[in-house]
Amino acid sequence: MQHLEPIEPSGTYLIVQHGNADDPLVFERQNRPHLVKLIYRHLPEVCDILEFRIYGNRLEMVLEFLPEQELPEKYKNRLHQPLSNLFNAYAKAINKRYGRKGSLFRVRFERTRLR
Repeated sequence: MQHLEPIEPSGTYLIVQHGNADDPLVFERQNRPHLVKLIYRHLPEVCDILEFRIYGNRLEMVLEFLPEQELPEKYKNRLHQPLSNLFNAYAKAINKRYGRKGSLFRVRFERTRLR
């Protein structure tokens, strides 16, 4: 398993998450608003959402993480956790809605520090 650099406070990152085996993330039109709702539920505690795009089999987000002094204590050493919570919540909703089992997403989301 590849080692990914931790997300750091005050950093701006491109986050990319793919469907498992390039399976779709959005099965029907109503899935897209639900995913957007979850993005705005889980991420604003730790970052500003600069941009996001939802494609058929991937999600791309540009996120600017808050400075350390503005982060909730529970996330100071775990900035990836709200992203994980977002992906887990969406996967559970899709699996329940469509009677799926197994992983909706690849194991790890990609991250590239932009600044």
